[in-house]
Amino acid sequence: NDAFTRITGYTREEAIGKNPRILQSGRHDAAFYAALWAELRESGHWSGEMWNRRKNGEAYAELLTISAVRDTHGVTANYVALVSDITACKEQQSQLEHIAHFDALTNLPNRLLLADRLQQAMSQSRRRDTQLAVAYLDLDGFKAVNDQHGHDVGDALLVALAARMKDALRDGDTLARMGGDEFVAVLIDLDGPALSVPLLNRMLGAAAQPVDMDGLALQVSASLGVTFFPQTQDMDADQLLRQADHAMYQAKLAGKNRYHVFDAEHDSHI
Repeated sequence: NDAFTRITGYTREEAIGKNPRILQSGRHDAAFYAALWAELRESGHWSGEMWNRRKNGEAYAELLTISAVRDTHGVTANYVALVSDITACKEQQSQLEHIAHFDALTNLPNRLLLADRLQQAMSQSRRRDTQLAVAYLDLDGFKAVNDQHGHDVGDALLVALAARMKDALRDGDTLARMGGDEFVAVLIDLDGPALSVPLLNRMLGAAAQPVDMDGLALQVSASLGVTFFPQTQDMDADQLLRQADHAMYQAKLAGKNRYHVFDAEHDSHI
């Protein structure tokens, strides 16, 4: 019908006589279709969401209900499918999920997603018997930029520095924005604390590079505190963040533009 043509792009003449496989998107594996047909054969009914592909190659999401039509002997004669295009709903859902988990300004993971990533990294660290580092970073001199040049320039500087610091890390690491000019990096799969040093220095270097804003050269630096996991005492994610935050303030007190390692043994002794 016209709705089928509008959704799929295939005309009546192009579709009639063809196998529904012409719509397959490749997003579902063989097990998905096997389960669909098994339920259809058993109950004569299947309902769910599916990704298919239009004639022009564009993928679309649909809400699909398939019903078996049986003759007087109970034998399936054919199937009737009712389709609704829900692509716009899926896109909106994806956007809402993105907004919930990513910082609107820098597009880095936000505090909520960081908590999830850090929990996963801690579990992975235990499984692989490796270490991870949590680095808490605060920009030095950023308030002066905001006060002197305005928040629009300050926001543009944050975006540029966030991109640089993210590029300074490895693919599996996470850089998140906590808010304001504070960031947290989770560095995974370390065989020892010393292996984090090049990454920490790269982050500091990225934060300290001048940024050109339409002929205006802006430069700040960063103070960075770092702690490691696992430790001799059992630690949760919040404790690690507090340790790294504390170490960051020590870096500021020591003169800024540097990193400070949290002394877990000394803290435990106190």
